Amino acid sequence: MAIVDPVRDTSVGAAALRSLASHGVDDSKWNSTARLTSRARERCGATAWHPSRQLLRSLRDYTQARARGGPVGAVRAKWAVLRHRFWSVVTGAEIALNSADIADGLMLPHPNGIVIHPDVVIGADCILFQQVTLGTGRRPGVPRLGAHVEVGGRREDPRRRDRR
Repeated sequence: MAIVDPVRDTSVGAAALRSLASHGVDDSKWNSTARLTSRARERCGATAWHPSRQLLRSLRDYTQARARGGPVGAVRAKWAVLRHRFWSVVTGAEIALNSADIADGLMLPHPNGIVIHPDVVIGADCILFQQVTLGTGRRPGVPRLGAHVEVGGRREDPRRRDRR
């Protein structure tokens, strides 16, 4: 995973890291505790019906199979490709298999319409809501998200619900 420099980076996550550093929060301790819970956010059983988690699982399995190499790795990679195609159709998301810079803990609560460019860097414990496109637009280059970033629709504040 690529390291994001919060001093030169202008992403939302880097701004949050600069804010934490200015308040005296030890960033290394904060990021190490985030890694402990990141894998649990993506975990699901092999037969569980969690389309977004299954899509991410196929991405992780493909990366591991390619790193393993050999004939067993090739068979596992092909199986991961088939699963990735299935879950991409089910979720309506376009995440390239060669997206190696997606850290653990990515959540896709409503994955339909999500498009992620292969060169995008996504930090730990990020949340991408529906209809989010990362990596295309007028500006050249691709975005880099830091840790704990939410992108997409506004979350509803439970204190401001319309009470009928």
